[in-house]
Amino acid sequence: MKKINSYIFESREIETNSNKQRRKELEKWLKHKNYDDYVDTLNKMLEDPKSKALLEDGFGGKLGDTKLTFSYKEIPVSQLMPTQSEIDLNKSLCHALKEKRSLEKTFTDPILIKWPIVTFRKNYVIDGHHTWLQAIALNPKGKIAAFNYDGDISPIQMLKAVQGTIAAVKAEDNDNNGSLPSSKVEGPNFFDKSFDKEKIENYIADNLDESLIDDFHKYIKEITDKKTLVEWLTNSLLNIKANNYPSESAPGRAKMPQAFKGGTDEDDKKTSLPDKEGSAMNKLKDDKFMKSAVK
Repeated sequence: MKKINSYIFESREIETNSNKQRRKELEKWLKHKNYDDYVDTLNKMLEDPKSKALLEDGFGGKLGDTKLTFSYKEIPVSQLMPTQSEIDLNKSLCHALKEKRSLEKTFTDPILIKWPIVTFRKNYVIDGHHTWLQAIALNPKGKIAAFNYDGDISPIQMLKAVQGTIAAVKAEDNDNNGSLPSSKVEGPNFFDKSFDKEKIENYIADNLDESLIDDFHKYIKEITDKKTLVEWLTNSLLNIKANNYPSESAPGRAKMPQAFKGGTDEDDKKTSLPDKEGSAMNKLKDDKFMKSAVK
């Protein structure tokens, strides 16, 4: 009974505080934290009823003061920069090397392999890095379908806003497991500096289904056999490393927002696409968040 009374007391305490006091309290949790610490703090907040209420009101609730603009865009893949420092080749390029259907989708106009990626300011990939890498590696002059957000914040603040909004939606969910969805790199990390030309060549050669060479030739005329395919794709990937490399401060895969995952179910409304009722990405599209909480 003591635990129940404590919970009720904490909830009432928040309700009777002024918005100014509550804003300061949320800032104490989140303001001026580096990105990794920020994500760890959000997970801690999801374990506490008092801080969960702050999250709900700070990201999409009455404490919000900043709204992002949202639109569907078709963006040149070469224009986009990754915001994470790890991309698993087995979850991106490997599909196109083995599956004809995946290869064909890379050459749609605009490129739409599964669903639109999530971008910021038409320059930064927020979610959909595997899709983007496949697209830019094979179709570097193509445009990709994107759900684009825009606003007067930095890319790292955008990542914080997405994570905060996901946390707010999970805070409203009675089945919340106390943590943000996350994913780890299991295959080779394309952006590993030791993943050099020789390793790229070997990866392509080892994972290529040679029955697809004629299909590659259909879209890329220079590719006529296995040798030319390995050469062409290796040069394309090296070009990405030279021109679309993430910043030194970019977080790893484990701390990145999982906009399309609420857990193992990719259709989970907790975090998925901006057209899913009740999703975090939909809340980010329609509601406000507290800007000082992502600084």
